Amino acid sequence: MKHFVLFKLEADYSADCMQELFNCTYTKIPAEIDGVTHVEFHRNIICRDCNMDIMIIVSCSEEGFYQYLVHPLHKQFAEETKDHIALRVSFDLAEEV
Repeated sequence: MKHFVLFKLEADYSADCMQELFNCTYTKIPAEIDGVTHVEFHRNIICRDCNMDIMIIVSCSEEGFYQYLVHPLHKQFAEETKDHIALRVSFDLAEEV
């Protein structure tokens, strides 16, 4: 499956700050959770009020997804960014075999 999380950042928080935190946390997750195979960080390239700023994609098994939700690195990222997020939306997609 793929777990997508899209973020609209508060004006006082930069995508650079979020990417730095992602690099210190999320990039370690595939090595720590067997069911997580890949993580990605993407920035929006078109600045529009209706667009989100950041998208994170986590490729994982369903079991890996539930381990990821409670993992300390995921919780650290969420805690350190929560005051800088105007809107967060997630979407989970089953990958066809």
